Amino acid sequence: MRNPKVRKLAVSGIYLALTEIFLIGASIAPGVEMTLFAVASAAAAFVIIETGIRNGLVFFAAASLLGFAVVPNKAAILPYVMFFGIYPAVKYFAEKLKSSPAQLAVKFGFFVLVLLAAYFLMFDIFFGNLRLPEWMPVFAVIPAALILFALLDTVLTVIINIYFKRIHSRFKEN
Repeated sequence: MRNPKVRKLAVSGIYLALTEIFLIGASIAPGVEMTLFAVASAAAAFVIIETGIRNGLVFFAAASLLGFAVVPNKAAILPYVMFFGIYPAVKYFAEKLKSSPAQLAVKFGFFVLVLLAAYFLMFDIFFGNLRLPEWMPVFAVIPAALILFALLDTVLTVIINIYFKRIHSRFKEN
């Protein structure tokens, strides 16, 4: 496409449609919700790569609002709105920092804040099916959640790098 504004709009529209498909899938497919949210998160990262952080934030807002409009189970959209949708922007800003410990502090700090907000504000929605032994406090889940978050961040980084090398470079050639 010759007009960069049209290209940005088209790319964002395509990724927005895909994101909504993944969000609808996450609301109706038990057992794969987190995977579909993670894929939707990658789509938000791709929009940031192709159109910039400002358009990426607009994309997140549009995906969230449209998600509330089209996803049948409104509670199912909350993980995307609270974490998966905004995380690519947090990752973008965190990785602008020069210091690796500072990057990790921002990323893990954000995750812990979201986890605590989900726990204290919406326990039944996020943790309603969580059954721990009586002797184990709920906060014992945090180390396991941090490991899963580190895995998500690593996989998202790999996917972004593959996208950047294989797809983004082709957009720049045209």
